[in-house]
Amino acid sequence: MKRFFCFLLLSFIGFTSGFAQNEFEVGIEVKDKYTKRILIPIISVLAPNSPTELAGQMNYDRYIISVKPDINYLIVVAFQEYKTYRQTHTFTKSTTNDRTLLTIELEPLVPPKNAAPIPQKQQEPPQPIQTAPATVVSAPPKQELTFQAVDALTGKPIAAEFMLSNDLKESYSGTTREPNATFSARVSLQPRPYTLTVSANGYRNHASKLSVSAPLPEKQPVQIIKLFKGDIVLRIKVLEEQTGKTIPATLRVVSESDNRELMNQKNSFNGQIPISLNPNGRYWIEAEAKGYMPYRKELEKAVEKISETTTLTIRLSKIGDIFLNLSAINAATGQRVAATFKITASLTGQVTQRKSALPVKHKIVEPDIYQIETIAPGFASLKGEIDAEEIGVGQVFNYEAKLVPTSKQPATNAPLETFRFAILDGQSQKPVPNARLKIINETTQKVITTKPAGQLKETRLKTDQTYLIEIEAKGYEKITMKMAAAEWANRGEFLTNISLVPLIKTTAAPINRAINEKIFDNIKAGQSVSIEDNIYFDQSSYILRTEAYGQLLRLAAVMTKNPDINIEIVGHTDNVGDARLNKILSEQRAKVIANFLGNEGIDESRLIYRGEGGTKPIAPNDTDQNRRRNRRVQFLVK
Repeated sequence: MKRFFCFLLLSFIGFTSGFAQNEFEVGIEVKDKYTKRILIPIISVLAPNSPTELAGQMNYDRYIISVKPDINYLIVVAFQEYKTYRQTHTFTKSTTNDRTLLTIELEPLVPPKNAAPIPQKQQEPPQPIQTAPATVVSAPPKQELTFQAVDALTGKPIAAEFMLSNDLKESYSGTTREPNATFSARVSLQPRPYTLTVSANGYRNHASKLSVSAPLPEKQPVQIIKLFKGDIVLRIKVLEEQTGKTIPATLRVVSESDNRELMNQKNSFNGQIPISLNPNGRYWIEAEAKGYMPYRKELEKAVEKISETTTLTIRLSKIGDIFLNLSAINAATGQRVAATFKITASLTGQVTQRKSALPVKHKIVEPDIYQIETIAPGFASLKGEIDAEEIGVGQVFNYEAKLVPTSKQPATNAPLETFRFAILDGQSQKPVPNARLKIINETTQKVITTKPAGQLKETRLKTDQTYLIEIEAKGYEKITMKMAAAEWANRGEFLTNISLVPLIKTTAAPINRAINEKIFDNIKAGQSVSIEDNIYFDQSSYILRTEAYGQLLRLAAVMTKNPDINIEIVGHTDNVGDARLNKILSEQRAKVIANFLGNEGIDESRLIYRGEGGTKPIAPNDTDQNRRRNRRVQFLVK
């Protein structure tokens, strides 16, 4: 028995030694297909089902790796100005040499005029490659992509250099020189993203990630890459609406992506301040001055045309009421925080609450000392006060709460769900190319990452959160909507079709935006007042236009004088676009108006809002004029 055990032990040692010696070395040599010139490229060798490369090293002009027999290895060879080589190989150990040799010939992107191979000097005959019979492996599917570089401000095509590459060292490059020329590449479909870099003389370099993991329709539109020569220099000038005189104001430029303040200039000299902005960014412009209504607008909507030197004139209207201007920021980062403000009047004990991620205004009814408690998830609550015992008409008391993050952020066990969006033309129901989808967490104001999924946009969202969704595309109206992820998940809405309304060019007379601010002066119970929605909102937006402030302030004053009057606000749209999105947009617009009146001191119990979308038209949706009549905000007096 003892002898048998020793025999087994020796047999096992011999077996493991043989297994260790199973590996052998392979030398990979790379040459030009036509000239047979030795090349020193980038070489990657991957084993089956392995995301990592085999360890190897260059020995003179050969790349040395250790392999095992009868295993398919993927070999990728990339070299500038040559086509990328991707093939699988199996190897057997050479019986005549210490190392098996594999020679790979790369084909140039531009073959020489005389494509016949150039004869070489007599050399020693190379040792034959000892390989197993090649295994037939189907080549990965390809996708044709086409790009064109244009000047971002003029839209004219420019000469540029393009490079598509990935972490497998697969690369495609090219240059456009002629007017309207494009760069095309037929790339492999794979989960690893490509990096697209575009450069042009005198322009800022462009770099972006591109995922090509699923086949797309054969004829894809040309992807336009906008290049900028430099930063945008923005000059902001603040004028008084009534007199046209320059006034000192607090100017802020806020990054839309992360709500970060890029500039906060108080009492800017002569109402003007220059600032340089990244042309690829998106920004909010804010202006405030004592005794004036505040201003907040997206840069792209604030100016007609953005150029390298853009001048923006902001006109502020005087106000006759007194307000608390409340805002909260993260004391550590300076970023805006969505918070609840609990306002308590010392004399009367009356408590009012306001909640917003943006600065919110609270109307002061009478002189008093106001205690303010600011509460936000993940932050320590903060108490402060504003002394408004001596107030003057048009005065604004600014209160900014600097909140300290707690060491332990609130835990959330809400699951993540995958939501997909198809962005379609509202008329043809075909996918809209180059559409931009932006999703923002309403609580944290963080932008949520989305990724392409074929012709869809895909993202993963927490089901206990509410999100703001913006969709934009050239030639279409912008859509803004709110999404309660839990409600969508409960209804099973994991794939949503979003129809964009094409912009209609017309030569008809411009819409009259003249606002009758006295329209609410003589309202009575049972009366219905309809206002065209373009007075209050831009197309497909629920951001209240500043021109409407005067009319709504007058309505608030009438309701204050008549405490027995209640108002129901109903939003309506035409029938163009997705019916569900129209209903959401109309409800959001009605809610914004109700919030405005609430901020003016009107009790929430006196305000009801709802959205009907396009379900209750007052005219046929057959002409532009009739559709404009159907786009309205209705005030039902009760």
